[in-house]
Amino acid sequence: MSYHPKGFIISDHFNGEEESEYTFKGLDSITLKPKTDPQKQLDKVNAGTATEDDTIYALSLGHEHSIDRVIIKYHHLGMSHELVVSIVGL
Repeated sequence: MSYHPKGFIISDHFNGEEESEYTFKGLDSITLKPKTDPQKQLDKVNAGTATEDDTIYALSLGHEHSIDRVIIKYHHLGMSHELVVSIVGL
């Protein structure tokens, strides 16, 4: 979790000095806030109106073997959804 002026960090570990400036939470402990649509937030960034109140989210995945796809399962408005993201070729 972060906010636009601060941004995100990309790292292979989460315990370094630079990483300590960011908040890392387990996936099961996060509930996304409303009105965090990435496109709407990007529009605010481009318009220069993004603030520290605009929470942004990122997902870091790690495994001892290479990851070729990720299956994201979530619930929205009482309905279950599943999204498959292929990493091959990126």
